[in-house]
Amino acid sequence: MYQESEVLFRTMQYACPDENIGFRYENPIVIGKNGCEELSTYPLGIEVIT
Repeated sequence: MYQESEVLFRTMQYACPDENIGFRYENPIVIGKNGCEELSTYPLGIEVIT
């Protein structure tokens, strides 16, 4: 069970070896007394770059 003040990492990754592309996104989260707080200042989103 998680406890107050612990830090967790929410991680998402994608790899496509056939196209030689991939990424990894990590978002640290601290467990507080009244809930969780995301520590990353960047929003989680996917953009297509052409």
